[in-house]
Amino acid sequence: MKDRAARAIIEAARADGRLKPGAPVVEMTSGNMGAGLAVVCAALGHPLIVTMSAGNSPQRARMLEALGAEVILVPQIAGEPRQVTGPDIAAAARIAERLAMERGGFYVDQFRAPEGKAAHETGHGPRAAGRRRRPYRRLDGLRRHRLHVPRRRAGFAKEQPERRVWCS
Repeated sequence: MKDRAARAIIEAARADGRLKPGAPVVEMTSGNMGAGLAVVCAALGHPLIVTMSAGNSPQRARMLEALGAEVILVPQIAGEPRQVTGPDIAAAARIAERLAMERGGFYVDQFRAPEGKAAHETGHGPRAAGRRRRPYRRLDGLRRHRLHVPRRRAGFAKEQPERRVWCS
């Protein structure tokens, strides 16, 4: 769940006036950021509206509704059920942006929000990297294969530019 990123984005928007008290928060999500936003919005008193492709699993939509979000399913542009494509994501993002304008809300735009990236670099990334002190980790099973896993995600790149993982 992207709770730290969600909190950082919402708190920054409240602080600089992009998000007014009680105004809705709107975002396109497939579930993770939406879950984080739902928790933050509930705690801070903002309604949450999420758009997601109808290609996402129904369970994701139900989870977000259970967390208090209004879920708007956007018809798929391409692909098959449970296979969300780039055009599907773009369509859901356009509708989220439009809804934010129509309802006087704040559009999160998680992929462009610098606060989200900063939250990963200072929050989860370094903590997760610290838990992985051993360069080789056996995950499970009797047979092991060596995989090369480059670490390019925010927060990992500084401490572990590349890592090798044992898995079965």
